[in-house]
Amino acid sequence: CAEEPRRSLTVRDVLVAPGGTAVAILVPFRDDGSGGRLQQLERFLRHFAERVAPAMTADLQVVVLEQSPKGDFNRGKLLNIGARWCYAYLGRDATICIHDVDMLPEPPLLPFYCHRRPGECVHIGWVNRRYDYKHFFGGVCALGLCDFLAAGGFPNDFWGWGREDDVLHGRLRVLAQVKVRVPALPSSAMILQDASGGSAASAPRWESRNRVFRQHLLGQDSIFDTPSFRVLAHEDHGWLWHLCLDLQPERRAEPGADSPAVSPVTPLVRAMA
Repeated sequence: CAEEPRRSLTVRDVLVAPGGTAVAILVPFRDDGSGGRLQQLERFLRHFAERVAPAMTADLQVVVLEQSPKGDFNRGKLLNIGARWCYAYLGRDATICIHDVDMLPEPPLLPFYCHRRPGECVHIGWVNRRYDYKHFFGGVCALGLCDFLAAGGFPNDFWGWGREDDVLHGRLRVLAQVKVRVPALPSSAMILQDASGGSAASAPRWESRNRVFRQHLLGQDSIFDTPSFRVLAHEDHGWLWHLCLDLQPERRAEPGADSPAVSPVTPLVRAMA
């Protein structure tokens, strides 16, 4: 993609969505068996319940999108399903915020979660980023659901770690003509959780086996393709939702990798609601 001028967005310039507008925090998740990811999710939900929700003027909805143990992790497909859920339950006017579980916002960042100006996306994750390459895009970003749909969302067929954010970034700019803004705040405004419990740190993107081609940026493999998934569990606790999803229902699980009768996330979500 061509060079992108990323303009800063100050709190004064934030255009807060009208009262009652839904802001959906979409959290892709899978337990890695070490206990570290579950600890991160617990801290994330507690942080949002105690520090974020009371300070938000919008109708906050947190949606935990959990992938079952079967197959490689597919963050993009999970988030496409989450966006479809938002369209069905919250409507096209909702704001969505794609949010990694290991990032915890401090109060000064919260207005940026509610910014709603068509044609703009706020890359909140830029504030305290793990990677510093020129076109980094990921971690946390907020945008209107209508702009996400205009871009075609994420690719569904990027399995394993990496590059799905690069595709969304390119599609937002090329297909949806969306401008990316970054909060004019210091890195202290976002806390990065460590991967306690043995969770592996993210590898550099060039180590990903996923490859981005021009066809991806032009909309091939998008949210509008008929998705293949099965809902294993679905819970509604007011502001907090949990979907446990099998992303490969046509494929039999490997021995020992069958989905547990009760997801380890279920009791955690119930305790936080």
